Amino acid sequence: MNTVTCRAETGHLVVIAGPVGAGKSTLLHALAGLVQPAEGEVRCDGEPLWHGRRPDTRVLLRIGVVFQSPEQQLFARDVAAEFGYSLRPYRLSAAESAQRTRAALARVGLSDNFLSRAPLSLSGGQRRRVAVATSFAPDPDWLLFDEPTAGMDPAAVQRFLDTLKSLHEARRSRGRGGLIIATHDLEAFLPLADRVWVVTEGRLTADVHPARLWTDPRPLLDAGLAPPPGFALRRTLASCGVHLPAGPLSAEEAAAAIARQWPGMRTQTTPTGPESPATSSPTNHPAAPAGAASSEEPPVTAAGERWNHSAQPAPERLQTVRPRVRHADGAGSAGVLNGLDARAKWAGYALLTAGVMGQSRPAGLAAATGIAALLSAVANVPLRTLWQWMRPILGLTLFSAALSGIRFGQAGPLGLGFDPAGAARTLAALYRVVLMVWLSGLLSWTTTALELRQALEQVIGRLPGMRRPAAVLSLAASLILRFIPVIGDQLDRFSRIARARAKSPAPPGRIRPRDLPAVTVPLLAALFQIAEDLSLAMEARGYSHLQPLAPAERCTVRWSRRDWAAVAIALAITAGLVLIR
Repeated sequence: MNTVTCRAETGHLVVIAGPVGAGKSTLLHALAGLVQPAEGEVRCDGEPLWHGRRPDTRVLLRIGVVFQSPEQQLFARDVAAEFGYSLRPYRLSAAESAQRTRAALARVGLSDNFLSRAPLSLSGGQRRRVAVATSFAPDPDWLLFDEPTAGMDPAAVQRFLDTLKSLHEARRSRGRGGLIIATHDLEAFLPLADRVWVVTEGRLTADVHPARLWTDPRPLLDAGLAPPPGFALRRTLASCGVHLPAGPLSAEEAAAAIARQWPGMRTQTTPTGPESPATSSPTNHPAAPAGAASSEEPPVTAAGERWNHSAQPAPERLQTVRPRVRHADGAGSAGVLNGLDARAKWAGYALLTAGVMGQSRPAGLAAATGIAALLSAVANVPLRTLWQWMRPILGLTLFSAALSGIRFGQAGPLGLGFDPAGAARTLAALYRVVLMVWLSGLLSWTTTALELRQALEQVIGRLPGMRRPAAVLSLAASLILRFIPVIGDQLDRFSRIARARAKSPAPPGRIRPRDLPAVTVPLLAALFQIAEDLSLAMEARGYSHLQPLAPAERCTVRWSRRDWAAVAIALAITAGLVLIR
């Protein structure tokens, strides 16, 4: 997000609209205190959300978040424990907690009988309602929703909208708080909205009243969003001289408005309902109003201007776990590594790893660190991404080194002492693993899973009798590399959910020990589900036979002089590391 300035007024329902990848969820998470802004600040009724690197717990208690697919966040032994986890930060009495729990369940249409049931034994729809109810139970002033209707059937959407109306009215009546919804379902939420924020490529491009969008949807069209069907109907009718009232209309209201303005049409009362338009002749359609604008002429907006936007689909955005920099011609520093044959990168990685594992002296480890840093700079790896790779293994290394230096039965407090030499030996041994992880990350950063699979199959498949096992090994290796970033993404997702539910003041990326069950249980369940879905998809596409890749799918990159040069450089560096050792 860049230079975003916005304000949600008390009692308002704000809809955040934008194409896929525009930054809707990022903005929502920043408002919820799950992402710390690099610049600027977030305030809730004048109070800053952040104090230094930690969010203010008092402000967090006033904010509730309903995440996308909330049914995946459940982890406790029974539904009652789920509510207990969400209500614990509020330190309510047992009676108050029980009352809020029952009220939240009733709001989503569930009875108290569900409290003793295990969440994972419920159906998908019941789990979603339980998860949403755990966010309703604390009754926070501000409720933030991330794609709340994703995966719902029309009946469930209507029930949710009815619940949303009551939540909206409650916050209006008490003069405190509001609702903010990030969604693609504009048709459902625009009739309820007080303001619409349009987000495009990390920028807030419009902050408008929804009534303006009904007559001039250009803010949506400019963002690459297709307006709801009501907008297209309004535009078509305007080109024929029929102007519908501004704002959302029911089918009956729209039909009555058309009948009033279209010559030759009359209204009749049907046995089952209100007025409906009927033609004056059963066989002839009425002509368009005299002087009506041609269908080729763009209609007029409320401001008296004409617009001829056509609803364009949102720009295609690759949903990758990390940014990739590709240069077809190999230009640029990143292209030096991206343009290499994957086999050359595999060979270079193996050589450098062998050289790193042979190091034991500080000079050799320092040289290996410099080489890894240089390769990271050449590959254009952002420092933040590099830190995310290395932080877990660095923390484990430092903890293990400190633990290995502790000596018992020594003179001093509690009979404990510390041996710096022992800690240094452990640090040197484990730091080689740190460097291996660093190099592995660089290989994954500059090479796609498909390229790695193709390289393995080409190398192993040339060995006698290894053509069929090569497909098995290459597929397994590519899937392992593909799942590494998936695990990281899911861990980040469930850690944010746990922090939001527990109102944790920990900095982003930190998990308190008592919140570990709320992270690990959903994480494992989600990974098993992803693996099952992947296996079913692979079987449906015939991968159960483990056939090698078809010739058309094979890598078009051929071994070149540049690949030979890269391997030679890696070999020379490895030889230098061996000499330093």
